[in-house]
Amino acid sequence: MMNILRFLLMACSISFALPQTGLAQGSFSQAVPPLHLPLKTDRRFVFSNRIAGFFNGHSLCTNRSSFEGWILNEQHLLLDYDLLTADQTLSRSRAQTIILEPNRLQRSFASNISEELFMPDSLDALIVSWKRLPSATPVRLLFTDTVLTVESGIPAVHLKRGEQELQIYVQAKEHGCQRLWLVANGSVKQAQINEVFYKQLRQKTKAVNAPIPFRSSNPTLQQAALWSASSLNGLVTRQRGAGLWAGLPWFNNYWGRDTFISFHGALLITGHFKQAREILSNFARFQLHDSASRNDGRIPNRITNREVIYNTADGTWWFIRALYDYVLYTGDLDLLRKLYPAVRYAITAAQAQRVDANGYLTHGAAETWMDAQGADGAWSSRANRAVEIQALWYTALQIGARMASFLQEDSERARHWLEQAEQLRQRFNGDFWDAERNRLFDRLTMGGRPDTTLRPNQIFAVTVPHLPGLAPLLNEERARAVTQAVFTQLTLPQGVLSLSFEDANFHPFHHFQPYYVPDAAYHNGLIWTWLAGPVCSALAAFNHSTEISRILTEESRQILTEDAVGSFSELLEPVRRPGKSKRLVSGTVSQAWSLAEYRRNLIEDVLGYRPNAPQNEITFRPQLNSELKDIHTRVPYQSGWLEVSCSNTGDSLVFAVQSLVTQPLKVRILLPGTTTQSFTLPAHASHKKAFKWKSTTGFWPFASIDFTRTFPVLAHLPYKLLDGTQVVFPRQIAGTPVRRQMDVAGDDTGSNGRYVYPQNPAFKVGILDLRSVDLYDLGKDWGLVIHLQNLNDPGWHPEYGFQLTFVAVAVRDDSLPGPFERKVGRNANYQLSEERAFNRVVYIGGGIDISDGRGKSLARYLPAEMGFPIGYVRSKEIRFKIPKALIPGMSKATITVLCGAQDDHGGAGIGNFRALQKEAGEWHGGGLDSTASRVYDVLAF
Repeated sequence: MMNILRFLLMACSISFALPQTGLAQGSFSQAVPPLHLPLKTDRRFVFSNRIAGFFNGHSLCTNRSSFEGWILNEQHLLLDYDLLTADQTLSRSRAQTIILEPNRLQRSFASNISEELFMPDSLDALIVSWKRLPSATPVRLLFTDTVLTVESGIPAVHLKRGEQELQIYVQAKEHGCQRLWLVANGSVKQAQINEVFYKQLRQKTKAVNAPIPFRSSNPTLQQAALWSASSLNGLVTRQRGAGLWAGLPWFNNYWGRDTFISFHGALLITGHFKQAREILSNFARFQLHDSASRNDGRIPNRITNREVIYNTADGTWWFIRALYDYVLYTGDLDLLRKLYPAVRYAITAAQAQRVDANGYLTHGAAETWMDAQGADGAWSSRANRAVEIQALWYTALQIGARMASFLQEDSERARHWLEQAEQLRQRFNGDFWDAERNRLFDRLTMGGRPDTTLRPNQIFAVTVPHLPGLAPLLNEERARAVTQAVFTQLTLPQGVLSLSFEDANFHPFHHFQPYYVPDAAYHNGLIWTWLAGPVCSALAAFNHSTEISRILTEESRQILTEDAVGSFSELLEPVRRPGKSKRLVSGTVSQAWSLAEYRRNLIEDVLGYRPNAPQNEITFRPQLNSELKDIHTRVPYQSGWLEVSCSNTGDSLVFAVQSLVTQPLKVRILLPGTTTQSFTLPAHASHKKAFKWKSTTGFWPFASIDFTRTFPVLAHLPYKLLDGTQVVFPRQIAGTPVRRQMDVAGDDTGSNGRYVYPQNPAFKVGILDLRSVDLYDLGKDWGLVIHLQNLNDPGWHPEYGFQLTFVAVAVRDDSLPGPFERKVGRNANYQLSEERAFNRVVYIGGGIDISDGRGKSLARYLPAEMGFPIGYVRSKEIRFKIPKALIPGMSKATITVLCGAQDDHGGAGIGNFRALQKEAGEWHGGGLDSTASRVYDVLAF
């Protein structure tokens, strides 16, 4: 539907203040400075209402994909709008100024036209307003995804958007402007609009407030620190209980791993202790209690509005570490007492289900943070004992014992955990140490072989156990060697490589069809910005302040100038593309752990702040230098705050702290070398002192990639690449009909007649129901047309023309040699009869793969751009060409067509047949019994 909603409106300026909910006592805030966006380069922006809604847009372009626009409770509500004057679209590229503030974007145009988009905090609403002074030619608003026309003065219009009820209010003209309110689920009634407007939108603040103040003589660092704090605060939501979105626009749900890696930077250093308690408790209530399951004891990998998934080997241990850190910041033994049973159950269940004879924690190939999967399994297999999983397991055993000590219970169990941790430490240092390369192995394989692949995961053996009261996993010499290896071989100023660039599997670019799908590169070379966090923490342990400051300076630049502006992306490509002056941003444009680790580094590593509330002491280990000279901020401690100022004057360090807490504190200041200053800080008192200061550590060089080198993944493809002109078969091309086979409607119910579709609304009824197959002779090519009862394009990959339908065409071509295979691949779990055994098979999903009877790919087509689709939703057809050289005897061949739901594992590409279970879920079908097939419908001829 591309009808319009249009009406006359005017606009005016809006401002508001972000409520400071859940902060420790005595909190205050600092204005986030507005950002003036460039007028010639499009920039993304993301707003959140901190409940369950966000808006993802462009500064200069109109939104185009289903991941853009207004999304609420994981459902798309509205795409975008255009301004029209004299019935001509007012192009955003003609804007004279574009100003971004948290939750607000303003554009001004010629002829005194101005526009504003605003998302109120804690309301399921979106507000659009604009004005033209003096009023002359009217300005119109056009939405492209509604079926209603609304005129000015109509009090309210109701729209049904999936499961959401949307109301549209037009406010009366005021001072030359009018406002359009889009309100979901009746959260704001028309009578409340003015009240909400005056309370939230008309506060006379110059800018929205950040959660905590941060000042520095480095203006870029100061500005980025304030914006990152505000953007990160917007990801703390209440969508299914308290939680933290992993990243926008794609990961607007709760991921256990991401949540608790982000926990420090998002909640602890900002003093959001109330939200921290709620999030810990919320995840604990979803802990799996099922002794028959291998996942027993785990907290979820993902919590959506429809399902809970437990396929994570590390999320549970990050949860336990976050709980321990929370206690160190707050001293909250009441919450610890409440959640300790979850910690105990997690450890004991893991020991029963997943710990091997050597004490290592085992896991699946794609259950670590490097979790991308494709049709053939994990793209970066880490089975079955990854280095960081063992570091987290070791830390959890230590923390479990420490928590039992805090609570003065479970003493025998705690003693046993410490014994196991020590045994694990000794064995780990024997089995995982790569003496030849002076670093750690990335994993032990299922066969016990150490994997020498150079990845950054070994850095967690240095940083994860680095907590008060815990014994380190590595001695200082090995910890330094690991840090140096990861820094000098994998760390660029822009971030950390997920795989060494010297590895044959290194992928220089992310989206690079048709050579490979994005997930093939995801953890095989791309820069992950969040990994700079643990690298900086490890560098701080060895006083490498210069390297830290250079990383944080570059990250600050990215936050202020790259997509989404004011936030921090998930990924960067490691290599500059030809003709480009810088690396491309990729992945999510606002990623929680990227923002959180940047913020945590500033407080816990540059300022060096580490609280230990159970011992009533705090430690500072500052890492300042000539490039990052000073930090002035507040840090939370229990129910109060400490105002801290730390400055490097060249040969001395000036440190000042003022207590806003109610009890005396033991303070330690650790300086480079062996110098330690200790003093007692009385309640509500201040302390200031200058120390002689000189950095004692030399500079390690960053890794550097030769962009001109040949990368094997681009140079040696084991199959022929087909381009769009070789594959696309539009309806206007005439061909000679050769064969046609019909099928009845409504038989997409599997071999037992009880299959049902996955429950996600994108699986439209009929998209797995074959109706006919036509074969055409096109001269040098065959033309294949597969007609379905329905076809859907949810907009996730519009270049395909459709999605979520997966088809296999098994061909027995007797003009070609064997071998002949009966079992259809790509997880079909379907076996053909002997007479239908095939020696060619064509798989159709997010592209086309033509393979032989051995399963070897002969040719592939991966749509890389718009204009060359293989699916046509309007005609409900999948249409494409096949070179006759690949299947010459297709006109007389035995052909079997199998249809099921497509699973591209979230990473694009051809994909495979989607799983079924006994009961349907959001992303898997139902109705499975002893039949293992994933095929819903079959057509044979």
